[in-house]
Amino acid sequence: MPHQPRANSNPRDNDFVVTIFVSGSGTDVGKTRVTGTLARVAVRHGCSVQVVKPVQTGVAINESTDAELVAKIADLPLKSAHTLRRYHPAIAPLAAAKATGETLDIQKVIQELLALPMADVRLVEGGGGIAVPLARDGYDWTNFAEEIQADAVVLVVPDELGAINQSRLTHHYLRTKTAARLPGGIFLNALKFATVKVQTSNRQALDENRLPLWGELAADSLEPILHSPLAELLQK
Repeated sequence: MPHQPRANSNPRDNDFVVTIFVSGSGTDVGKTRVTGTLARVAVRHGCSVQVVKPVQTGVAINESTDAELVAKIADLPLKSAHTLRRYHPAIAPLAAAKATGETLDIQKVIQELLALPMADVRLVEGGGGIAVPLARDGYDWTNFAEEIQADAVVLVVPDELGAINQSRLTHHYLRTKTAARLPGGIFLNALKFATVKVQTSNRQALDENRLPLWGELAADSLEPILHSPLAELLQK
């Protein structure tokens, strides 16, 4: 299977795409919202941006997909948004495909993704959490991120009580499953207002446990606080 070149010393050469895979600790943790804010930042820095949702479930044919919502958040043309597979049942990808009489061929999805037009930044949003299976053999979003040669994996975790446990589990899973080949960092996303004590505790615990905090987003904002290396990947 052909792969796109990886971004390295000069990620803005014409033949390079910076690919950021956005996943998280589970469903409804705000991946689409975070992806939208990352797209906004990249556009603001003069980057061309492409948004890809490889598989989406729980969406009717007349409803906007997550990729289209990201495009709206970032004021991107809808042609920049690509949803490669969509299923109406609001269940896991394999089950949703089966319920509609289809088979999810994830390798074909990868081929379609890699064949998309180039852009400075390609934001790919997974469905559900990082460990959601996409094939019968346990293949999941970590394997997918490796195959599309992601330059970074953003792990979205709700900025609330419980974030410490979710961050440790999610980050450990990514590092273990990929043998630490994929760089990944935590993005604390406030779905609701948390107390200052909880927010402070979350950040102290990430630091004490040497978990990289790549980004933060308040409940009432679409302006993220980005840290290295995520901030650098979104600049031209």
